[in-house]
Amino acid sequence: MDDLQILIRPLSDSDTDALVEAVRLSAESLQKWASWYHPAYGPEDARLWLAHCAQQWASGRDREFAVDDAQSGKLIGSVGISQINTIHHFGNLAYWTAAAHCNRGVASRAARLALEFAFENMGLTRVEVVVRTDNVASQRVAQNIGARLEGTARNRIFFKDSPLDALMYSVVATDLR
Repeated sequence: MDDLQILIRPLSDSDTDALVEAVRLSAESLQKWASWYHPAYGPEDARLWLAHCAQQWASGRDREFAVDDAQSGKLIGSVGISQINTIHHFGNLAYWTAAAHCNRGVASRAARLALEFAFENMGLTRVEVVVRTDNVASQRVAQNIGARLEGTARNRIFFKDSPLDALMYSVVATDLR
């Protein structure tokens, strides 16, 4: 990890241009890992996503955050807690970092901040991290935040019209201590 300081904050409508720029500059990695990415990703895609995020916040559901470089204020990724199960008090953690900031510990630090928020403010007792078996970088983030590997979930995720196996990690509040 380097000394880049980050902060997370709710995504907002004003993030449209910065989100599109970060996505476009990260196309090579996103096309391999992110099911939502497509080569024509543009402002309308960003606006739709940001409107969805605002609606989720307003309804008390998912929490999607911008990850900003604390010094410049520039958006350098996102992290979120989604797929909230209100009966069993768990959710899913997802993250991505703009290509220029990969391998700098940004995703791990942002994930830890999002987890702290989830445990302290959302009433969650467990957060799952579901990672494709071939996504070594995301596995490393899960390990860096103290997530425990629980096993391989068969056909757990769907990507480009195909079901894929995924590694299932979990984090509980005591793992962060």
